Amino acid sequence: MGEGDAALHRERKKRILKENPELLTLIGPDSRTQYYAYIVFGIQLFFCYLVQNSYWAAVLLGITICPYLDQGVLVLIHEVSHNLIFSENGNTRSPKNRLLGIMCNTVMIIPISEIFRQHHNIHHATLGDMKTDVDVPLRSEVKFVSNSRILKALWLSLNMFILPMRSMKKLPVIWCPFVALNWISCIGFGFLLLFTVPPAFVYLILGTIFSQSIHPSNARQVQRHIRQFKDDRIEGKANDNVPVHLRKMNTFSYYGWMNKITLNVGYHVEHHDFGNIPWTKLPELRRVAGEKWYPANYAYHSRGVFDVMKFVLDDDITLAGFADTYLMD
Repeated sequence: MGEGDAALHRERKKRILKENPELLTLIGPDSRTQYYAYIVFGIQLFFCYLVQNSYWAAVLLGITICPYLDQGVLVLIHEVSHNLIFSENGNTRSPKNRLLGIMCNTVMIIPISEIFRQHHNIHHATLGDMKTDVDVPLRSEVKFVSNSRILKALWLSLNMFILPMRSMKKLPVIWCPFVALNWISCIGFGFLLLFTVPPAFVYLILGTIFSQSIHPSNARQVQRHIRQFKDDRIEGKANDNVPVHLRKMNTFSYYGWMNKITLNVGYHVEHHDFGNIPWTKLPELRRVAGEKWYPANYAYHSRGVFDVMKFVLDDDITLAGFADTYLMD
């Protein structure tokens, strides 16, 4: 993986555009995404109101409904990180993108938006690189967890805490007014709820933790860059019409119904090929480019509890799957 994976997606983009130059018209922000943000943000505030007098309701909804809503916040933050919502006079680096991400992030209490923005762009540029891609586990994580079912379950359960620590270890955080605003708004909102509506705080913090934990809502965590299925295209038995570079890919998509409520985040190979195409147009990208570039049998067919459990229970799946360059000795 490493630079090879990032270069692979750049090469794929060039070849796809050469065959389908009309895809250039799909590039650019889509301001309609802002309404998705307002709806998810509003729903979370409504649930805060709903649980205000009951810790039981806060806990129950915090570990069932809230993680799915937080996935909505996370995919919105992801769209924001690529400046794919607002533009001003043709400039996609409008501060409105960042402010929208910060606003939505407040209902997760833990500040994520701005640091994710910095590190996610590096993830795209150095995909799979052990030193700079924060999505790739540290060598120490890979060796310690190995293929132990208990340790894989524990690793996934603590992912909300492991990922930020790994991120800080690999890359610096560039402090700026937006980062400060992100931290102040999230932590300030958290303290406000803690001292005025404690059950609402419990609801939101549980949702945040479980949204990045061993929970069905977090199935994409173990699907984006790790393979849990066998496929002839990967094993080298593909027919001659399939490009050789397709067999080497370590980026995977999902085309199921969950995409309808998570901003097509399942179109993951497409997104790494074209990071400047908004979620609303990724299905069109796949339709035009076709099965040659985005074959259905190279994608996950489900996204839920069984996919999480397969990651945990299958002894053939290890954290090394996130980066083939790891040495297990």
